[in-house]
Amino acid sequence: MTVVAVGGLVRGRELTGEAEVALEGEMLRLARPGGRPMLDIPIRLIEGLRHEGGQITLFLAGDDAVELMADDPVGLRTLARELLAQVCALPELTRALRALGAYRSSGFAEHDRFFSPLLNARRHAQAATEPLAQVAAFDPAVLRARLDELVRRTAADRYPEHPPARRALEAELQECVEPLAARLAALAGAASVVRDESDELRLAAWRQWTSTLAEVFVTADRCWVATAALLRLEPYETPRPWWRRVMRRGERTR
Repeated sequence: MTVVAVGGLVRGRELTGEAEVALEGEMLRLARPGGRPMLDIPIRLIEGLRHEGGQITLFLAGDDAVELMADDPVGLRTLARELLAQVCALPELTRALRALGAYRSSGFAEHDRFFSPLLNARRHAQAATEPLAQVAAFDPAVLRARLDELVRRTAADRYPEHPPARRALEAELQECVEPLAARLAALAGAASVVRDESDELRLAAWRQWTSTLAEVFVTADRCWVATAALLRLEPYETPRPWWRRVMRRGERTR
């Protein structure tokens, strides 16, 4: 808990005086010395954050702002770092992906090569606590280059000595991944907004970027399904005919 001097205006209410600041889950709580509540700020309403020396300025939805000032630069820097880490926690990106889970233990090298650039980028982004570092981890140019490399390598592996067949497969694979390429272009645009935005709105821009990023993962999942179908990769064991299963059960009962 950090003790700060508070200033600002929230929903027409002027804030002044000392407060104890605590980050509790999805809420930043300000309380008067002694525990009397002053203000609870939902993390989702913080659209920007600026930390300069002994002051943190929080820019909230609705053009409100709260200033937190302290003589202890270390405590204030820790608070700013914890706030950013909480606000910029990446959303879950893979839980709803059906193809990623279905093929994960299949042993198909093509599957691992397809998803590894996104999964590696996610790992680096999760280790970062600032929006610009997370955006940099998902470099759309790098991800697009890896996608094009995957298409070329897959076609070459399938037809190493038949150039016409290799070129035909490469063209078909490009069609399969074109929606993902389009999503990566949209991600590049969202990333530019985060980088160019002012402190007052950077976190709001970051949230829009995460929405676009989630769409990238969903589109990648769908593109893999199309790619696997083209390559005739099947993640599930083909069930035995029903009559064969009946015969096996009869044999076990003898």
